[in-house]
Amino acid sequence: MEQYIPPDITELLMKSMRLADDTDELTSAELPSISSIWDRYAADERWVRDQLARFTYKPGWSFTVANDLIPSSSGVLIALVARVEDTYNPGKHIEIGGYRRAQIYIRDPDMFAKQLASFIVELEIHESREWLKRDGQIYDDPHKNP
Repeated sequence: MEQYIPPDITELLMKSMRLADDTDELTSAELPSISSIWDRYAADERWVRDQLARFTYKPGWSFTVANDLIPSSSGVLIALVARVEDTYNPGKHIEIGGYRRAQIYIRDPDMFAKQLASFIVELEIHESREWLKRDGQIYDDPHKNP
């Protein structure tokens, strides 16, 4: 298991700005190279993609890396997308989904699996709140009562 503490991009940018403003405070040797940051990020993204490829859930549900859709400077985003029946328009189907940052400080496949399972549970709870109806009306609409 490889231990990895990801670089804090914000901190690096702040150091870079201070370096540009006051060359006595920091030297360029104190900053990691941009290429090393992006190499590490690319490795993280590959690891997450490899892990996601190992998992399936219900038919119509899928996982992917979302950084192509939502640029992120602080980690790899996972997208969960599901094609489900629309509780507001029964008989019609819609795509739902969400995004979560992959917590991969330690590259442990079991910890990653637990994160993914937790993400699924969050989305399923949201859906269950839409589907639970009393007298034909949604009891606890998550869009009205987050």
